[in-house]
Amino acid sequence: MPVLTKINLTPSRVDQFRFKVGGPKQQFLWDSQVPGLGLEAVVSGRRSWVLSYRIVGKKKRITLGAFPAIDLDVAREEGKDLLRSLRNGVDPAALKKAPEKAQTVKSLHDRYISGRYFRSRSPDFQANFKSTMRRYVLPDIGDQLLESVQRAQIKSIIDDLVEAGKEGMAQGTLTHLRILFAYGVDEEFIEYAPTERVKVKRTTSGRRTLWFDNEDDLKAIWNLAAPIQVRSIVRWCLLTGCRRDEARMSPWSSISDDRWTVSETKNRRALVLPLTEPMEMVLEECRATYPKSEWVFPATTGWKKAIPRGSLDYIVRESSKGKWSLHVLRHTVETWLADLGVSEEHRNLVLNHWTGRMSERYRHGHQIETKKAVLELWHSKLMEMVL
Repeated sequence: MPVLTKINLTPSRVDQFRFKVGGPKQQFLWDSQVPGLGLEAVVSGRRSWVLSYRIVGKKKRITLGAFPAIDLDVAREEGKDLLRSLRNGVDPAALKKAPEKAQTVKSLHDRYISGRYFRSRSPDFQANFKSTMRRYVLPDIGDQLLESVQRAQIKSIIDDLVEAGKEGMAQGTLTHLRILFAYGVDEEFIEYAPTERVKVKRTTSGRRTLWFDNEDDLKAIWNLAAPIQVRSIVRWCLLTGCRRDEARMSPWSSISDDRWTVSETKNRRALVLPLTEPMEMVLEECRATYPKSEWVFPATTGWKKAIPRGSLDYIVRESSKGKWSLHVLRHTVETWLADLGVSEEHRNLVLNHWTGRMSERYRHGHQIETKKAVLELWHSKLMEMVL
């Protein structure tokens, strides 16, 4: 057992702790607040929380879990609980082993969402993960032991969503389940993830080929009967052809110098579009309605946060009677641009498509004037139909 040189651990000190090549095979960082609590680093790069203690004259050390899945605060709380059991004559090793064997889907879920890694994810991811689990997973298998969860049960959850016409939700639920069970494997609660080889069976082509080509449909979309921020984001997507979250997560700071700039995009290439008169109309209505919000399209329940993805999708689905999604508007814009004679290269500029072609690799600058000409052509035609 190593000599315990204790220091007051902090999140930054823990983050910086790494295995040092050339040092001992076992390297530890011991906490001064919780006796025996330490962070172990091994040559593979893995870091784990451990608890060293003495019982009946024997020295023992047990592993609490991996870092950063378990952060400093959680490790300290668990260490304190185990030490309390030690004072009551219960060996922490036996206590630690029992919960692992009795780990349920719900307890794994609670452990995961209390960890630092989950809390470091975006608020949007956290909200969607919790909502998915609460609505579609925990009611069915929440109380079930991890080791007893079968692939067929996961498949049943996903297939039920598909049969209900929620293929997008099925894919999102499967993604979240994969994350949860991968965490369970990493923490060594289970040997394999029951999500392996489970796929979403798509019964239709979805909306990948859907677009709107007539004046009545476009007018109905433009004047969607929905809260102002939802109607505004629909108009914005129809004007720009942008992706849903590019618009949804836009703060007012993204509007500057007659341009709209989205730094974080799907293909990691910044989207920069010039503002046109119809775009300014949308922005002006949003400013007048929510003058104190830092978000262009705030939540329907308050202006202090961006409209949540789930709320937005639900309102659009209900208002459109399930006929279209926001991504269909992107298809609509691209198809209209093609019909208006806009070249593929210039369509890609506006829609921020990345094909990987060599010519795109050497293309520099935002080509604002080209984008403005394309948008003004499309907006002129759109305004003829919707106003």
